[in-house]
Amino acid sequence: MTTPSVLPEGRAPRTDRAPDELAQFFGVLAARLAQDRVNAGISAVPAKPRPRAVARRRFFHRLPGLAAGLAGLLLVLFVAFPRLADSADLPDEMLGTWRTPAAGYANRGFTITRNSLTLHAGQGGSVVTTHRIIRVDVDHHGDEAVYTIKYESEDGSADLAVRYLPGRPATARLLHPVELVWTRDSTRS
Repeated sequence: MTTPSVLPEGRAPRTDRAPDELAQFFGVLAARLAQDRVNAGISAVPAKPRPRAVARRRFFHRLPGLAAGLAGLLLVLFVAFPRLADSADLPDEMLGTWRTPAAGYANRGFTITRNSLTLHAGQGGSVVTTHRIIRVDVDHHGDEAVYTIKYESEDGSADLAVRYLPGRPATARLLHPVELVWTRDSTRS
């Protein structure tokens, strides 16, 4: 029975060496390697490391990977959920359906929830479009605050800026047209 050759193609294995000669060669090679290890201060048989030292080594060995994984997770969270990154919360007083009695706008309104903005238009508010709120920015001016609601629209995203004025009743003014006063319906949605 012949053994397969591991030599490069075209080269024939040497068959002129006797088995004793090969055994002697490998014995000398093993002795030299062992002597090199002794000279380098390495034990011929490695000492079994203590379990605590192994655990500490494994932890520090994996630390860069863990840090990179945590950084990647945070990046995904801030990209996938932009509301988590410095987005203000709408106060409860802003939630609900807002309407105005002004001529030409009586059939319009908007409803704000924690997650969506619904715009009402048409006869009796029959045309309704609901949009997911992406983020909310707030700018305080004394007792009043301007809430800029960024929401998803058909064209990507849009903003609705609402100046909220606390009081009885609380009122809101859109930044355009500014002269219209909106009040929240007494029946909250």
